[in-house]
Amino acid sequence: MHDCLEGINTVIDTGSSLLSFMAYDPQLPVSVTRVPNMEVFLRLSQRGRDSVREPRVLLVGAEGKAGQRRLDNMSDELRFLAELFPQATVLAGDAATERQLAAMNRSNSIRSYDVIHLACHAETAVAALESALILNDAGSHGPGADGRLEAAELAFEYDLAPDLVTLSGCSTARNQARVWREYHSLAQVLVAGGARRVLASRWDVDDRATALFMEHFYRELERLRAATIPDSAGSATIHARAFGDATRWLRDLEDADGNRPYAHPIYWSGFTLIGLP
Repeated sequence: MHDCLEGINTVIDTGSSLLSFMAYDPQLPVSVTRVPNMEVFLRLSQRGRDSVREPRVLLVGAEGKAGQRRLDNMSDELRFLAELFPQATVLAGDAATERQLAAMNRSNSIRSYDVIHLACHAETAVAALESALILNDAGSHGPGADGRLEAAELAFEYDLAPDLVTLSGCSTARNQARVWREYHSLAQVLVAGGARRVLASRWDVDDRATALFMEHFYRELERLRAATIPDSAGSATIHARAFGDATRWLRDLEDADGNRPYAHPIYWSGFTLIGLP
């Protein structure tokens, strides 16, 4: 396998079990991105090029409804991203609601964002369209105000066309139906709905590990964006390269005592990039 991949830094997985396991091999310096099938990949490729200007960024941080596990590192994650993208729109606290996002969708302003980062809880379902992101008006009542932004709403009511959607929550790429080639996760629904790529999680990821991973991923992504010539071959894979680098960085991260607290795959291999590389 190592010989076959010489000179290759990005692999697109269309459902092969062998390729999926490559993401867990710490000796392979490649990045793996996934698509449900080649038809989806070709359709994504025809949606136009990624933005080459300074990205317009929307940051959303929601604790969700009472009784859910606290996201203790979410505020640090949002603070870092707000410093990295000083022009970003930040929705947190009382502003991180389904009602607010629905208003931005009605005004078409949400379509103007190149990057949408959603740090919140998620609820997954066997029927992917019933999966949902849990926002800060969860538990309220009324049309568009129950705080559960369902995949069906994102797919059929929202007009999204970002270069990247990040679902910084638990199990947002989980495929409960165990069928990869169709749309059976929240992340896959977003790709079908207009996102060029989605960064999501396969299982309930550690809160601190997630914050560290996201910080390094975005820092590396912006470094690559600044160092890469627009429309060059390298510009087409900067997200996958930043993803692979962040994965290996988290795996190898050492604390003050020289220990590697996130060396176990449960920490660093829980993330996946779906869509274009």
